[in-house]
Amino acid sequence: MYRYLFYHKTDSNIIKDIQQYSCHINIVCTHQEFYKLYQDSDVIVIYLTASHYQDYITLYHHARFDKIKPPIIIIYDDVDMIYHLENYHYDDMISSGSDVRDIITRCNLLAKNYNRFIRNVLIDKTFQHISQHSTIFNNDDHTVNVSILTKDHNLEIKFQYLCEQLNINFYDNDIITKHDKSISFIDMRDDVPINIIKQPHHHIFIAIIEKNNIPDIFTINHLDISDIILYPCIDDIVIKSIQRLTYMITMYDNILQYYQQSIHDALYDPLTKVHNRRYLQQYCDYIFSQKTKKTYLFLMIDIDNFKQINDTYGHTAGDDILIETASALSSNMRDNDMIFRYGGDEFIVVYSDITIESFEHIMARIHYNMPVDISIGHLMHHTMCDDTSFEELLKKLDTALYKTKKLHQRKK
Repeated sequence: MYRYLFYHKTDSNIIKDIQQYSCHINIVCTHQEFYKLYQDSDVIVIYLTASHYQDYITLYHHARFDKIKPPIIIIYDDVDMIYHLENYHYDDMISSGSDVRDIITRCNLLAKNYNRFIRNVLIDKTFQHISQHSTIFNNDDHTVNVSILTKDHNLEIKFQYLCEQLNINFYDNDIITKHDKSISFIDMRDDVPINIIKQPHHHIFIAIIEKNNIPDIFTINHLDISDIILYPCIDDIVIKSIQRLTYMITMYDNILQYYQQSIHDALYDPLTKVHNRRYLQQYCDYIFSQKTKKTYLFLMIDIDNFKQINDTYGHTAGDDILIETASALSSNMRDNDMIFRYGGDEFIVVYSDITIESFEHIMARIHYNMPVDISIGHLMHHTMCDDTSFEELLKKLDTALYKTKKLHQRKK
């Protein structure tokens, strides 16, 4: 059950009717009460009469709806209210003469959409951090496509015209599914199969419903529909719906990109572009947990005299050597082999399904392709036979590498 915040300045039967459908409703009539509760609500319903529209403007300026916010529905008793509030944010506007089921349905759809795209993805503080500090986060990227599935040719032309006004691409419904970020209007007055309404993260469906034939609330709520529009529809309402959902799709897309980039940054070394030590531990835990017999070859590779390279030629030259070394190691790997930068000038490479013959071939090929002299410590690990922890593995590899470096020093 969603949490409603109902703000009003006048008594109305609508409040009593809504209470019949929702037990989680806070009714307030002062600004102070509103400011305390609005961030913790799923839907804000504001009932305004013609004489109180200035009240919303006051709320708007003081609450500053510029963070993650619940969707706002304005119930009006005068159509001129649309024009009074055209420069102020709200998510939907509905006449006070509407069926209470329509109001509840719209509230539930907005709340479901809000929870799907915002609250379940990111909390307020994280969202603020992303919007302020991430170069990926760009709400100006509104490359969203719109289509309509209807038998009403005039309605299709109308939507095409509105999309042109908003500078948004309009496509036939057969084409729209090829695009990632899409809004599809479904004319429920037609015989539309319910099973076509399957909603990917980047695809939103809006139902167009006959004003005097509103379906049961629970029927609408069980469909994967993000919004409804009553027919005949006012252009401003359609435009508001497209703009709001466009923003939400774009926001979700940007958050997803930020999340994917954050995962990448957490698991890859920024200099050499290979996996880092954090991912090495995760990968080793995966290997140690396997229940099938496999032989893995672990190599710990250290660049000889790397400190001397840095001291003589500078750290930029040292970075170039690290990049070239990582590239040379990567070129000798198969698809299922892994390379990690362990730290400093040390790399760990993991080869799977290794035999003695392939081991000798791998070692010779690595030494041949290296741009600098290196030392290698190696360890063969047999799954289901070796009971080794990650820490023990590192100690054994470090010991093997130390012996190899000592051997190189004696030869010199």
